[in-house]
Amino acid sequence: YPNPVNTGNELQVKFQSSISATLNFYDVTGNRQSQSTDNSQIAPVNLSRLQNGVYMLQNAGYNVSITRKVVIMR
Repeated sequence: YPNPVNTGNELQVKFQSSISATLNFYDVTGNRQSQSTDNSQIAPVNLSRLQNGVYMLQNAGYNVSITRKVVIMR
């Protein structure tokens, strides 16, 4: 995915296979700002409610958790 994100209000997260995954966005203070669950290989994430800033995107599913930094600039 592009980082920093500045291409609109949606981010697509692609997985290697179709799995049940939970995507969480946390702000720098650790508060969860957004959560979505998807069962497809490409999961669209709506960013319209998030303000400009630095967030941690946590992808959790099947006993695996991956966290990446995402910068939102509009």
